[in-house]
Amino acid sequence: MGAIEAFRDSDVTVANIEMVINDWLSPCSPLTGATWAITDPKNADQLARIAIGLAILANNHVSEFGVGGQALTQEALDRLDITHAGVGKTLGAAQRARCRDNAAGRVALLSATSNCMPDAPTAAHPRADAAAFSRPRHGLPVHTQYVANKHYPSSGSNAR
Repeated sequence: MGAIEAFRDSDVTVANIEMVINDWLSPCSPLTGATWAITDPKNADQLARIAIGLAILANNHVSEFGVGGQALTQEALDRLDITHAGVGKTLGAAQRARCRDNAAGRVALLSATSNCMPDAPTAAHPRADAAAFSRPRHGLPVHTQYVANKHYPSSGSNAR
């Protein structure tokens, strides 16, 4: 059995969409330099062909074409009936678990990242008065902590 057949025979297949699905309708972000992870919407059809059912969107490439690129990516996945999580028009929408039902049951997807550009476009807080006390961000608030101990010795300045 090949990989495509294995995906199709699975109850559910999850993919990290490490690109923006954009046909250059949304301009690229100057924050990312000159390297963008992008694919034409026609190529996104391959995700459905190999039976991707759930898509993770919160990653370091999601903002490379700004809010417009995020919206185009979500629209392409919606067109293909691929359930996705990790970005949204509001912080609440970005944090929301998305569910997919099939004959085997229900699968919930949460999507989060701790690796975003510092000035990347972020989801607005669901409360209009919250801007004064809450910095909006993608998806779930994830914090990375590096731990050094006898099993994992310190190997650099990031270890604590």
